[in-house]
Amino acid sequence: MSKKQKLVTTAKKLFWQHGVRRVTIEEICNEAGVSKMTFYKHFKNKVELALFIMQKFNEEGMQRYHNVMNSNRPFDEKIREIILLKLEQTEELSQPMFKDIHQNRVPELKTYFDQIAKKNIETILQDFALAQKNGDVRPDVNLQFLFYMLNQMLSMARDEKLQALYKKPQTLVIELTTFFFYGILPRQGEK
Repeated sequence: MSKKQKLVTTAKKLFWQHGVRRVTIEEICNEAGVSKMTFYKHFKNKVELALFIMQKFNEEGMQRYHNVMNSNRPFDEKIREIILLKLEQTEELSQPMFKDIHQNRVPELKTYFDQIAKKNIETILQDFALAQKNGDVRPDVNLQFLFYMLNQMLSMARDEKLQALYKKPQTLVIELTTFFFYGILPRQGEK
């Protein structure tokens, strides 16, 4: 493993556990077994490193999303799989990292997340437009309404009062995602 990869792997583990604000460059270097000079050879600061990690994390997540959407499974199975992917991704993050991103504790992370979320939502809407054309989404659903609701869900996930109702922010994210797709009624076979 290259020294840069050691830095990235170590920083991701530390950031995901403790958040970006709490972790120092010195901690990352010590745990990775590399010098600070090596760190600065690859990254300007820990925020740049965190953004690099988030970019890779998003790329991997979107690749997995595309793999599900491009599969030959029925659309409702794809939705269930996407919810599971979302759960997997959010389970990895600690509350400090979640707050660093969503409560603007590290402004660069929030800005990046908002940009990526907007782009990802646009991709999802394109897929839903195709699903609607194929008869997998109700024809009377306004896709701009879906776009609006997905953006509202991002805002809701940041709401501290709503977060307080859940032990972990990840549980809130999954609740919002499941509610968005299924509402409050039990799904077929769940009674």
